[in-house]
Amino acid sequence: MTLASATTPASFAQRVSDPWADPVINREAIRAAEVALTPYTFMMASGVLAPDAIPALRADFPPITKPGFLTVDEVALKGRFKQLVDEIESPEFSEMMSEKMGLDLHPYPRLTTIRKLSQLKDGRPHQDGKAKS
Repeated sequence: MTLASATTPASFAQRVSDPWADPVINREAIRAAEVALTPYTFMMASGVLAPDAIPALRADFPPITKPGFLTVDEVALKGRFKQLVDEIESPEFSEMMSEKMGLDLHPYPRLTTIRKLSQLKDGRPHQDGKAKS
């Protein structure tokens, strides 16, 4: 699949038929990121969002009015923000992250959540359940 440059505009119809035609995610930034293996496998990357997509991502962010993490099924997705979610949930993204992390992520379910508002209690150390102790 050939990717258009992050600065090349694409029509809405083209983005819908091929979410990578005018990508929100800068795959080169992910490919350039270093992977660490200690204390677990992780990576940190800069410039992952295409700079020209950021204003539209902000404008298209869902109108969330309650705190907490919401699944993509609980909010109305539109425009470039929907495209970002589509890219994250695509098989191509799973393949890219599997290759980058050296892990086969394909068989695992994905849970994409969106958050806008926090509460005072958020962020405190806690145990989610006995299985995570």
